[in-house]
Amino acid sequence: MLPFILWRLGLQCENKMASINLNLLPTELKVSTGLSRSLRSIRMLGVIGLVGFLVFGLGLIGFFVFSSFQLSNLNSQNDTLKGQLTTLSTSETQLVLLKDRIAKIKIVQGLPTSDKNLTNFRKYISGLSGSSTVNELDVDPGKITAAIDFRSNSDLTTFLTSLSENTEFKVIDLSSFGFNPATGYLVSLTVTPK
Repeated sequence: MLPFILWRLGLQCENKMASINLNLLPTELKVSTGLSRSLRSIRMLGVIGLVGFLVFGLGLIGFFVFSSFQLSNLNSQNDTLKGQLTTLSTSETQLVLLKDRIAKIKIVQGLPTSDKNLTNFRKYISGLSGSSTVNELDVDPGKITAAIDFRSNSDLTTFLTSLSENTEFKVIDLSSFGFNPATGYLVSLTVTPK
């Protein structure tokens, strides 16, 4: 306040007079100027270090918060992708099974059928009387094998005559022919279609 008053009065004063140092400590407890400068420097370094630590701590907290948000987002995306993977895996399995079934259906459809042979041979069997019986009948695309019991001679004659006049079969092979007075005639034959 003294320099201000002197200035207002227009008086000049020296700077040394304006700064008054008052030291109430005894001289033996007085801090040396070098130590005083060192303490001021250490104090400034401490403040700078504290500010740096606070900035680093706040940055670290921000990094952890940001990382936790990113981790939760990645976990939700991971769960979504797992669900999609499960759905796609199920769909792919169904697709593979469907393709396999289609391939097997095409194989089965490509196999020769024996329906035509059965239809052609059925008209010769249907003309038999009730006393004659078919013991064995095996129909496949390449041949027909049959074993028939004839109780009467007329059924046997009718059957063999109708077979000999057919146009559906290429070869008729009489495998066996037997007669038993108790059961009648037993005829086994193999027919090859055209």
